Amino acid sequence: MSLEFGEYFIISGAYSLPFKQDRIVSLLADSAFDISITKVSFYDALPSELEYNKIMEGHYSQVFKDSLSPRDFSQLTFICAEGIVYHLYSTRLSVDFLDSQSYSISLIFSQEELLKSAKSKEFIERITSNFFSTLTPFYGHFGVEESVAGLRVAQDGTAFLGLNNSFLCNKYLEKSETNKYLHKNCEMRPLADVGVLLSAKSKNNINLYDLL
Repeated sequence: MSLEFGEYFIISGAYSLPFKQDRIVSLLADSAFDISITKVSFYDALPSELEYNKIMEGHYSQVFKDSLSPRDFSQLTFICAEGIVYHLYSTRLSVDFLDSQSYSISLIFSQEELLKSAKSKEFIERITSNFFSTLTPFYGHFGVEESVAGLRVAQDGTAFLGLNNSFLCNKYLEKSETNKYLHKNCEMRPLADVGVLLSAKSKNNINLYDLL
């Protein structure tokens, strides 16, 4: 199944820079994900050498490979990999630099492929829990065509966290008003002592600025 066309089911988390490649290494090495890589791309520079504006301008050369080695992460910056999860589902693991302060890591699947599978509901629940408990973003979304916003947009007060199919790390539950609002408007499922998965029937959301 090609990931070039159709709708995508996306699990995505947001992080503060600097970019930490050990998150990618941990995910790829974790048997809970069981990803067989078929192709991968890197920037020909180390994370410490990257500048957001230069990334947007296409300043850095890209390196394409058919497989990964530990040495790649000591010489290059991971961008994207494609492969197969559990020998069943095509996937793309992608890093996107959102602004000068933050980046995202996403697992992307073909929604059409998932809909054809009798095991997709169980798979989505398992892979989503594994993703957020292993990679621990400060917040995240999961669902069809979902994505996350960067820190600069959040600080401007124009980014919102939808309360359905979202993840929020424990740090942002410390504000009593936030905690009270979330308990009133959505179900909260604790996840491996790192945060909570949120679900709600309504389209309520919370301004990310209020969480920072």
